[in-house]
Parts: sequence; C-alpha cells; structure tokens
Amino acid sequence: MFKRVLVGIDHVDANRNPLWEMAGRLSQGGAEIIVSHITEVHPGRFGAVHVHEGHVEVEKLLADATASIEDNGGKVATSIESRVGAESPAHAITELARTENCDLIVLGTHPHGVWTGALLGSVSQRVAGHSPCPVLLVPCDD
Repeated sequence: MFKRVLVGIDHVDANRNPLWEMAGRLSQGGAEIIVSHITEVHPGRFGAVHVHEGHVEVEKLLADATASIEDNGGKVATSIESRVGAESPAHAITELARTENCDLIVLGTHPHGVWTGALLGSVSQRVAGHSPCPVLLVPCDD
C-alpha cells in the first residue's frame, strides 16, 4: 500500500514502542522506511548553537530507532538528520517528505495537556495541516 514512509522522531521517542511497532508493520507490508530527526539550530554569539541534542546524540537516537524498528520486524532503508534554523521542524518534516517522495508520514504524539498544546502548538498538528501526503499519528505514552 505505502511505498516510502517517513518516520519522524525526536529526543522523547527513544522508548516509544507503539511508534516502532507501527513502523515495523508498515515495513513488513512492503514500505521503505526512512527515519528522520530534525535538530533545531539557532545562531549564537560564537557560531551555531544546537537547541536539543548534539550530533553524537542524534546519531545514537537514529541508531536506537533503527534497532527498535528492526526488533519489531521492520527494516530501515535510510536515516536522516536534518538541521534547521529559521524554519520550523514541522516545515522541515513536510519538505523532507516531499523531497524523498514519501507517501506517508508517521509521527508519535506527545501527551500534552490541552493548554500546553494550545500555547505551544504541536509539530504533529502542523505537519498534519501542511503535509504533501497522509499523516499517521501514533499515540504514545511517556
């Protein structure tokens, strides 16, 4: 059914079994899985400052995600780290899906409260609203 699936992960997703199970099922169904992490980079006084993880941590995160998907019977074709500055992570995910010719984006959802979600917004909500393809949101408990 789906040929190329982008699975977007972040630093919270390390132990999100429902996300890995879904990616494994999609892979078993014949989908090529692309795992991606978007790192926000903001300019600092002495060069770029990474908001969340450093490069080594992101490599480990991508490797752990790949292993988790494979533990669930899937196979990851590609892992991609994207670095963004002024653009939002949601925009970066939708553009990556477009450039990689993906026909599905899979994201885990964070259990934010109503007020936190309304005030901060949600990357998954923004992706769903601007995606070039269907978006599958997988509810995950932290």
